[in-house]
Amino acid sequence: MIFYSYYYYVPVKCWFILIISILFCAVPTYAQFEDPYNFSFKTYTTDNGLIHNFTRKCLSDSKGFLWIITQNGLNRFDGYTFRNYQHITEDSLSLPNNDIVDMAIDSKDRVWLAYSTGVCYYDPKTKGFYKIQDNTKDLRIINLCYDSAGEAVWMITPKGLLRLDAKNLQITVADLGRSIPSTPSYIMIDSKRRLWITYFRFGYFVYDTKTNKSEYVDKVFWPMAVNEDSESNIWVSSWEEGLYAVDKNKILPHANYKLPKDSLSGYGYIFRGAIEAPKLTGHNILWVVAGAGGIVLFDKKLKKIVKWIRYDPEQKTGLATNDNDYIYESPDGTVWICTQFGLTKVNKGEQLFISRELLDLKINIYNLLIGLADDSYQKGIT
Repeated sequence: MIFYSYYYYVPVKCWFILIISILFCAVPTYAQFEDPYNFSFKTYTTDNGLIHNFTRKCLSDSKGFLWIITQNGLNRFDGYTFRNYQHITEDSLSLPNNDIVDMAIDSKDRVWLAYSTGVCYYDPKTKGFYKIQDNTKDLRIINLCYDSAGEAVWMITPKGLLRLDAKNLQITVADLGRSIPSTPSYIMIDSKRRLWITYFRFGYFVYDTKTNKSEYVDKVFWPMAVNEDSESNIWVSSWEEGLYAVDKNKILPHANYKLPKDSLSGYGYIFRGAIEAPKLTGHNILWVVAGAGGIVLFDKKLKKIVKWIRYDPEQKTGLATNDNDYIYESPDGTVWICTQFGLTKVNKGEQLFISRELLDLKINIYNLLIGLADDSYQKGIT
């Protein structure tokens, strides 16, 4: 007997090999569906309209647009198409610099952008970019964040902390109380309006914007990012030292959760941020960017890793890379991951199918979907 495909005939022997291969692949596939932390990811690249694949940070405005800063310009994404913004020499209202290092969005949906030689904002009303001018201040902005209660943009430079009044655009210097220990790496404002400012190798400052007083913490080696969870607790991501937990009313860490070191290099992983994703995994799970180690899911109650998500070349709907730089949850519950190979997203509405290719199949048969059938042994699986 001979079976015929759409393109050529396939002997029974080849179909037998295909069926046996599928049966062997079926066991791990079922295991994936039994795993509550198995997710389908989608990555956008320049092929989809992204201006550059090296994405650094993304944030949503009040209208639902996602803004993405890249190594070569700014993107706005409406869920379907990307709009690109770059510097145009002949246009004074174009983006001043394509190499953007940080971003914040204020209550008027103005997009504040830090670049190597200054800071600017995008006004959605005029659709233009405006540089902030102040010849008396060092405006080599490394990081910035927006204080909605104080209507101010807080900016960290190699020399210290600056406050930019979002209403009159005036800049004042904030006193941290001591000299800067090294190059700053991150700034975040928490629900108590405290600024957390991290420095390479040398701990972090906690600056109270209500009292203008700061405290310095040197108990954390090389902090990389600071995030606040739904219980107002603080999580400090670090270079090779894992996660540090800080109680909501404290500034000193009370616990340090480390990861096993990389088996090949012998070095630890560089954590770059941790968020909750309630619509995907509830409030107990932290999604942690592990630098070149993929994504780690950490259970706050169990105090352990429950899932390590890595790039898998056989999984078409998996992570695009292990090199991830930033993670963000938009108001609709979608998790966005900025990587060196594009912008990756994962949301609850796109977890219906997981696609795999049979790379080990050594016969000349296409990976074609030829039928669907309900599985009586796996509830909810087709």
